[in-house]
Amino acid sequence: MMSTSPRSILKHSCYALIIRLIVIFLTTSIESHFPLGFSYTDVDYMVFSDGANHIAKGASCYDRDTYRYTPLLAWLLSWLVDVNAGVEHGDSTTAVGTSSLGVRGKVLFSLCDVVCGVIICRILDMV
Repeated sequence: MMSTSPRSILKHSCYALIIRLIVIFLTTSIESHFPLGFSYTDVDYMVFSDGANHIAKGASCYDRDTYRYTPLLAWLLSWLVDVNAGVEHGDSTTAVGTSSLGVRGKVLFSLCDVVCGVIICRILDMV
């Protein structure tokens, strides 16, 4: 198997991050300016956001009926929640794609995705 140079990994990781940031910008713009009745945001992201919102308010992340992930995830994301935004989820009505994590959470997940890609490349180089 060929070894991948660190310079190549860095270059491709930068491309991957730029593409993800462009997609986040475009989908956020489309959702806010052209409400089409559907969202480009995954439903699980809304569940993560609600769990983090509950944690930020001092409640349990499991107050969200469909929260089935580790509470550690909600706790780690709770610092990104804008509690002053007044975004409520669950039974209340909200705009499609709105989230108390906003774009900050999407950027964080994109960064983690790129870092995981780098780690996988490094592991494959060791094999």
